[in-house]
Amino acid sequence: IRDRDNEALGAGLFVTNRFRNQFVDAGVGVPRLDLYNQLDIILPISGAYGIPNSPLAVGATASYTRRYLTAKGALLEELNPEEEHLYVLRGSSIAFDAGIHATDVMPNVDLGVAFYQLVGGGFTYRYDRRIDLTGNSGPDNEEEIAELEARFNARQSKPSFRIGAAYRIPLPPATQVFLNGVTVSADYVSASTSEFDQTSGAHFRLGLGAQLGRIVSLHSGYSQGYPSFGASLDLPVVELEYAYSGVEDGRVAGQLGRYNHLLQVRFGLF
Repeated sequence: IRDRDNEALGAGLFVTNRFRNQFVDAGVGVPRLDLYNQLDIILPISGAYGIPNSPLAVGATASYTRRYLTAKGALLEELNPEEEHLYVLRGSSIAFDAGIHATDVMPNVDLGVAFYQLVGGGFTYRYDRRIDLTGNSGPDNEEEIAELEARFNARQSKPSFRIGAAYRIPLPPATQVFLNGVTVSADYVSASTSEFDQTSGAHFRLGLGAQLGRIVSLHSGYSQGYPSFGASLDLPVVELEYAYSGVEDGRVAGQLGRYNHLLQVRFGLF
């Protein structure tokens, strides 16, 4: 919306959806269904200010999120195909985040730290509606709805932080015809991806990115003990990005992982 030499202000609308459907071994070879879907509609307002005569820039974001959750977890033999429904919970939240970025603290080295949910960020979930899977117009399963509300309302959010560094590798002039930049980065994310307390190794990420020309970027890395890769296409008005990365559900990196596909489409005029 607004961009000057030392300050910027922006707003947007983001819609994200996360889906997981897997069968896990519940013991002695009995499969258990683990289905989860999360739809977020996010309205952020962000501002940033570059401190004059300094490599530092500070920024803050206030965001409103409307979230819809759907989940089902049960032993496969306990599911009744004629009676099962998916129940959707709804919650909303207002959160405030802040960050600091330093450019060229050493030659070609940038540092940054971000603090999430400094204020707010918590959700209170309530039953919204059901998704009918069978055509059976029978009553809702009140016990299952109450269990879902209790399950997700017990997951109280708390402030977290992310700290990282990036090194821009100097390139010979001859390579800059087709290779515009190569960056090595590392960061530590305090938030856990598991319901268990995770060791420090499960919080680290490493990455390598290469800018090919003006519109194509390639990425690879190491996330929580699992390899990851991705690519992006930066076109006028729209940017497409795809990533494939591991997520740790256990305590230590490489213990109980699953892989996620991420596809992002961004629209912008500025």
